[in-house]
Amino acid sequence: MRFNRVAGLILILMLTMQASVFAHGSDESEADIHTRVGELAYVEGKFDQIGSNPVAVKFKAVRLEDGADILSMESSSVDGTYKFGMQFFDGAEHEVTVKAVDPANGSVIAEQKYIVGVQAFNPPAGVKFKTLAFLLAVIAIGMIAGVGISKLGKSIRYAKGGNFNAK
Repeated sequence: MRFNRVAGLILILMLTMQASVFAHGSDESEADIHTRVGELAYVEGKFDQIGSNPVAVKFKAVRLEDGADILSMESSSVDGTYKFGMQFFDGAEHEVTVKAVDPANGSVIAEQKYIVGVQAFNPPAGVKFKTLAFLLAVIAIGMIAGVGISKLGKSIRYAKGGNFNAK
């Protein structure tokens, strides 16, 4: 009976919480591009100073919160245009750097930087409930397995003639 009350209280608290956690304490930012967690953010543009020569375009995304490299990839462009789409998985701001690199000698011809502001959000109540149910099921299965293994060990010792209540 006590477990039911505690589980009910946890479920009520989990479903009524409406606080989102934002990196840096606020969703206000000076970002060039704004997106939400799980949505594609597009960085697109054109390098005007390269002319008509083909170039390698390098994309790099860095999480500003801790300086971690999130993604680094390379593409090519014939006329200097580029388009890069990425989904961000947390609410921190990211810096996306786009470099035009001469494929012949590897020198950087042009570079552009963008700040991407990513807004975190609360998961829906259905997702919270499914997660809670899954975690409780894993705990219950572990408890049942532990009790079953314990009873099996005791029955094997008893069958071999061991003292069942040994201290």
